[in-house]
Amino acid sequence: MPYFDNFDEGKDLKSLVKQYEKSRKGGPRMFFDADELTDIAEYYYEKGRPKDAYDTLDYAINLFPGAAEPLTYRARLIAFEEKDIDRALRLTEQINDKSNVEYIYLMGEIMLEENRPDDADAYFRHQMKTVVDEDDLADYILDVATTMMDYGHADLAQSWLSLSDDTDLPDYHELEGRIAMAKGKYEESEKIFEKLLDDNPFSSNLWNNLASTQIKTNRFADSINSSDFSIALNPNDDNAILNKGYSLYSLGQYEEALKYYERYTELLPNDISGYALQGDTYFSMGNLEKALELFLKAESFEDNSDEVFVSGIYKSIAETLAYLRRPEEANKYIDKLQATGKCKESECYIMRGDAWLRGDKYFMAAECFKKAMLSADDFDEAAIMTAMAFCDNGYYEVAYKIFCTIKGYVNSDKVYGFAYYAYCCYKLGKQNKFIRLLEKACKVNADETEDLFGNSFPADVLPQNYYNYVVNHKDWKL
Repeated sequence: MPYFDNFDEGKDLKSLVKQYEKSRKGGPRMFFDADELTDIAEYYYEKGRPKDAYDTLDYAINLFPGAAEPLTYRARLIAFEEKDIDRALRLTEQINDKSNVEYIYLMGEIMLEENRPDDADAYFRHQMKTVVDEDDLADYILDVATTMMDYGHADLAQSWLSLSDDTDLPDYHELEGRIAMAKGKYEESEKIFEKLLDDNPFSSNLWNNLASTQIKTNRFADSINSSDFSIALNPNDDNAILNKGYSLYSLGQYEEALKYYERYTELLPNDISGYALQGDTYFSMGNLEKALELFLKAESFEDNSDEVFVSGIYKSIAETLAYLRRPEEANKYIDKLQATGKCKESECYIMRGDAWLRGDKYFMAAECFKKAMLSADDFDEAAIMTAMAFCDNGYYEVAYKIFCTIKGYVNSDKVYGFAYYAYCCYKLGKQNKFIRLLEKACKVNADETEDLFGNSFPADVLPQNYYNYVVNHKDWKL
């Protein structure tokens, strides 16, 4: 969670900062307590002045040894910005008052950062029963619930929220909306945020949450509109900028999306997601060399990133190298990906096979695909992915034969591969089967269908309607 529940840079804080700066520059000597100095430090940090923030915190720590506020904030920056939890914990040992609520928040959040949600939950509940004052209990419950949601633990957030009696507070309902969104209850979530915005239209957070909900339901134009409201309130709101970039990308407006992803990276230069998203965009634009450059830039930040994200970067680099017909290099990154444990052995073999196919090494590719199906937990799934790879590389007859061997596939409840199957049928002149499979593809996976067939339809035809369009336009051609 942020150090403060609601960071407020109002007139009083700005005045305090001016007084502090005058005093430090040789003006009238003034007394600032530990809380005030911590407020000033966060002001600096939020304004992109980390050196001033650190200097102020060091000054406060020296002036007030053992004071919880500057020590917990400095430890928070070390743990979550510098990614050095051990050093942060050593710093917290200097805190005199271990019952301070900010110390409690910090210790619990470190457990969450270490992916120990059950330990964090137990710790927060123990502190609630033994340390937290009754007067602070309502705020504590809502703060912990919010922290759980910040780390993606919707069930734990819901459990904590159920303890709160402050059901009329806007913060309560905002969290309620976030939990609903995380649980896939998008309509409920959107209604909550819209109602909150009726009462408070000047909240960037609420506009961002509404935009995120609209992204979840593929309403990208609406999401852009919500993001624009947020950006108007705060031009440097990184969440709003990221949401708008993603929505523009999803609408195929890659050049515009790039502008927002680049802006996001300017604001957060140490966040690898900005580089990765730019890479994705250049990849979609067909500029593979530029995409690779950005993915490699993202990789250079791997020590400051979570393992799941790093594995995604390895996968993106491997796929880009495969498309560049550099299979040996691609396989080296598939080795890295496999070593993370975040990709099944069979999936890695399929990636290897695809890379060798793109490098015109058919027999090496075939051997990898064979190993993929032998090592797969789900043989049919591996066979479908293999057929998709052959189709993607122009081996339509091979792909078609593999699809045909998958027993019960056409009538199964699987949601991928049908557009590829249909594509093979079209290329092989099997028109009737193509029509049947296109209908299935449009129903179960519009995105996949658009990826393969989108360039052959008018821009105003939705992928869900490709089948109807083909049936009603006998002269349609791929």
